[in-house]
Amino acid sequence: MCGIAGIFRYRSDEPISASVLREMVVRMSHRGPDDEGTYFSGPIALGHTRLSIIDLSPLGHQPFSDESGRFTLVYNGEIYNYQDLRTWLEGRGHRFRSRTDTEVVLRLFIELGPACVERLIGMFSFAVWDGSTETLFLARDRIGEKPLVYADLNGSFTFASEIRSLIANPDTPRTPDEVALLSYLATGKCVPFPRTAFQCVKKLPPAHTLTVTRDGLKLRRYWAPDFSQKEDRGLDDAVERLDAILGTTVASMMMSDVPIGLLLSGGVDSSTIAFKMRACTDNMHTFACGASPQDEGTRHAEHIFALRPETMLRVLDHFGEPISEPSVIYRMQMCEFLRSQGVTVILGGDGGDEVFGGYAYYSLLRRYPVIKEILARLFGGGSPLRSLSGVEEQLLPRVDIHGKAVPIAIADAQARKMRGNLARLGCTHAAAGAAIEEVRATMADWLEAARITDLIDGALFGDLMVSLHHNHVMIPDAVGMSQSLEFRSPFLDARVIEFAASLPSSYKVSRDPLRNKTILKRLLERHLPGDLVYAHKIGYGNNIRVLERDPDYWSSIYRGVLESGALTESALAEQEALRRLGDTRSAASLAEQIARLSVMMLGVWLDRVQGRDRFAQSLDDTSRARTHVH
Repeated sequence: MCGIAGIFRYRSDEPISASVLREMVVRMSHRGPDDEGTYFSGPIALGHTRLSIIDLSPLGHQPFSDESGRFTLVYNGEIYNYQDLRTWLEGRGHRFRSRTDTEVVLRLFIELGPACVERLIGMFSFAVWDGSTETLFLARDRIGEKPLVYADLNGSFTFASEIRSLIANPDTPRTPDEVALLSYLATGKCVPFPRTAFQCVKKLPPAHTLTVTRDGLKLRRYWAPDFSQKEDRGLDDAVERLDAILGTTVASMMMSDVPIGLLLSGGVDSSTIAFKMRACTDNMHTFACGASPQDEGTRHAEHIFALRPETMLRVLDHFGEPISEPSVIYRMQMCEFLRSQGVTVILGGDGGDEVFGGYAYYSLLRRYPVIKEILARLFGGGSPLRSLSGVEEQLLPRVDIHGKAVPIAIADAQARKMRGNLARLGCTHAAAGAAIEEVRATMADWLEAARITDLIDGALFGDLMVSLHHNHVMIPDAVGMSQSLEFRSPFLDARVIEFAASLPSSYKVSRDPLRNKTILKRLLERHLPGDLVYAHKIGYGNNIRVLERDPDYWSSIYRGVLESGALTESALAEQEALRRLGDTRSAASLAEQIARLSVMMLGVWLDRVQGRDRFAQSLDDTSRARTHVH
């Protein structure tokens, strides 16, 4: 795993500063502490930091050029089928000088051009420079596990793995993007792609390539799973096929020349991966947050993490923009612990809920016809029950979708939820409508590309690619790379996602939430007692409730953010609504607590962007470890 960066003057004669590229690389040194390199040639400059995982020798040094010098690559990721691709390329006359997947990516591009991405199985972001045609080609993996951000200004194109690397270039303005920040408040979680919190910086969307030539930029989507091709040969047959696919996928992710481990949550996803990993090795290292049960035959360690305000600052440093998923703060500390245990690669169960239907509200859609009739009676028309907390923004959007095409229905439900979140903050900003519509359109576009006609399939894939994309993609990469730690997620592998897309939704989501992930639990029944397989789900998000354990303390932190002034000056939310949100004299709903965290993170980010950083200065040593997550 690595960090990549580059500058291409495609319509500019301004020389590229070596010191600027050097600073961009330095700001990503945590992503690759083992090696670094730069490449300069006319209008192009490329930089790289390396975390050595496969072929630890200097032969994996990047930027990596072919023997002719025409093509040069900077690459971040892991290609799980690289050995098969290498064999195929050797059969076509290519000769390799290293064992790295880096060289496979470059030679595959030389052989196939931009179509090479369709042959790659893994997580990646990379850029290839063709010095003959003066073309820069960039790509991001299908789910977007590896980040890639860019800026296009005045004929100069700049890219990097992280925002803070990109804005090290003084030519990149640091002006906040109001539409992006409103999208952040509307989702209550993150800034959805393709925007970032800065006006001039964009995220390359998942499953997209970007070609930059003297003529400009060309963006192309190269993948979406096909949900229209269902294979219903019976649940038992599907379980057998899932068993084989997961076995192949996990085995391919075990490739590593450095220590590898597994992060256990005590749930279905990580437990399934544990059994598949144990089939590949007798030397497993497992880790857990809190008190996950130890699995026989593994070396196991547990750690309890504290929810501390200063961790918020580290989170913002590595994300480069506000993010308010409750788990991210202590997951940052979790990665510090994992790295201290000597682990470089860690597998986990990220994405299992979205791919196989783990969340309870999916069952609501399974029972939709009956529930809709009941809700129409309870909440229809001018019913006073509509004013109850959570009804307008949480409940009704999930069920008020009858009679619409699925992509439109799911996207409209997302938009309605976002409007409710902004209403809670008293937001009347003129750009709020544009922010909501942009996310709604992104959701509908992905669902249409995947040819989804089943409501439950739409909810799952919409969460995977848009609503919860930050949770299983942005967070593992950012917090892991903050400690030079690589996360690998078998459930986010394209082979697993495409197989899940081929299944009837009834194989994934049940009327009974405890029996959701139907096919996955049927598989796990072969290894664990039923009372463990069908136990209540414990999600990371529930830990936002930790704010209730010391409400006065966290209320003071919240007030400190408001008093810093940056959020007030932004006019993104109504000040009285923000004040009420921070009032701890009455119990807050889960949605309100998440909103508090999103406001805090945004206020701190704005304060830091403006160079004042008054929130950080207000923290003292005695206030930093008072609230704990168990």
